[in-house]
This record gives sequence, C-alpha cells and structure tokens, in this order.
Amino acid sequence: LSELVAGHLVRAGRTGYGPRPFAGDRENSFMARLQFGAMLKNSDVNSTVFASAEVVLPEGYLCDVVSLASTPVQGARWIASGRRCIFDLSQGSTVFAQQVLYANMVVHNPPKAMPRTQDANAWQLTLSMEIANSEASVDNATYSMAQP
Repeated sequence: LSELVAGHLVRAGRTGYGPRPFAGDRENSFMARLQFGAMLKNSDVNSTVFASAEVVLPEGYLCDVVSLASTPVQGARWIASGRRCIFDLSQGSTVFAQQVLYANMVVHNPPKAMPRTQDANAWQLTLSMEIANSEASVDNATYSMAQP
C-alpha cells in the first residue's frame, strides 16, 4: 500500500514555500497533492465504519484552514486541529484508490526556522478506517509526505 499513497507539498510563490515562508509568519499558504492508495469509504447512515485522512504537520506548525482545490468529495470536510489537518468523510462519501485531491492549506509557521532538510521537518499523511464500538482498526497507516 505504501507505494500507492503519496503526499506532496506543491511549490508556490517566489521561493517555492508559500507567500509567507519565514519563521513565525502566520497564514502561509501551501498546496498539498494527496493520492490515496486505498479506497476510503463511509457507508450509509447506519454504518459503523468511519474513514478519514489526516495531514500531520511538523512540531511548531499550526493548521488553520484547509479547503479542497480539486473536485470536492460529496459531503467531506476538513477540520483544522493544532498540527493536524483532518479530512473527514461524511456518511455515504467515498475517496477511490488512486484518486488525487489537491488541498489548499493555510498554516502558521513555527517560531524558529526549520530547513526542509531537517529531520524534524517531516509532514505525514495518515489514512484511517475504524469500526465503531470496536478496538479493531481496519487500516491505520502513516506515510511520509515529500517536500518540494
């Protein structure tokens, strides 16, 4: 599955790191290209399976706003929570295997500069499917995102 999942930060702005690339800058914009290696699906209203994808930012970054730049998935929404940008599928929503989504992300940069070559500057994409009222996780895998 890992070779089928891809997350990339797309270059933007003059520097390639958004319009506000410096330490401590607020409201820097990124475009993330997310490709799903497995189908994520929330079935009908009575379903006990919950699917989501999550982009986890490096320590010091804060996720502020995320929206889909590509064709939206019916009923899906982004939730910004600290370092986590969560793509929550509503009931009846599906993201198909190999489907590509582009997400506009607005983040607050860390207070100290973090070169992209630094080990701590790792962005992650996690795909999850969980069964309600169960300790079993159908799939919960984390993949590293490539930076430009």
